[in-house]
Amino acid sequence: MKKIISLFLIVVLSLLSLYAIADIIGSIYLVARYEEFTLSSSGLIAGKILFTAVCLAFVFILIKIARRKPVN
Repeated sequence: MKKIISLFLIVVLSLLSLYAIADIIGSIYLVARYEEFTLSSSGLIAGKILFTAVCLAFVFILIKIARRKPVN
C-alpha cells in the first residue's frame, strides 16, 4: 500500500513540477518582454522556482522510498 501511495504522489508531483517549469519559462518571457525585472516580479519568479525545487525534492525522496526493499 505504501508503494502505491508513493507512486501516485510521484506522478502527481512530477506533473505539477512540469507545469511549474513551463509557468516559470512563460513568466520570465512575459516579464522580459512587457515589463522589467522589479523586486516584485523577481520575487514571484523566485517563489515559483522554490516551489518547483521543493516538489522535485519530494519526488526524489518518494522514489527512494518506493525503491526500498521491504524487510521480511
